[in-house]
Amino acid sequence: GDSIKRFEASRRSGLLAADKNTAMAAGIYTGTYIYSTGDMFCGTLDITGRPAGRGVLYYFMSGECDVAVFDAVLTQTGEGVRYSKERDAAYRIFNGQLDGGSLDLEDALQIMNLQETPAMRSAETIPAGTGFDPARHRQTK
Repeated sequence: GDSIKRFEASRRSGLLAADKNTAMAAGIYTGTYIYSTGDMFCGTLDITGRPAGRGVLYYFMSGECDVAVFDAVLTQTGEGVRYSKERDAAYRIFNGQLDGGSLDLEDALQIMNLQETPAMRSAETIPAGTGFDPARHRQTK
């Protein structure tokens, strides 16, 4: 009905549905999907757990991230913002391609309706595994 049409319109525009029941009925959820490359998508997922809307795509090796609307194969549609590894620079992207020069960080937040700059995530920010820990093992029994 009308609520599904409203939800689809808000999803296409990159906005989250205001009605949680409508989102659940349409098979749209919020969560995280991590790829074998270490890249990570945080945002709107479909029933299979793959990207299906607005979210943040963190590139593990480069440390950059894109905030935009994505589909299940990570094709970005419409306007978005790419942040540098250090999150000290932002660039406008459109349909996955750089579109123009750098943005003021405040403008980048407003364009994508973010409250804060995305967290840093790269190979350098993920702590190394420590291996087997006997004390930890005893705690989990």
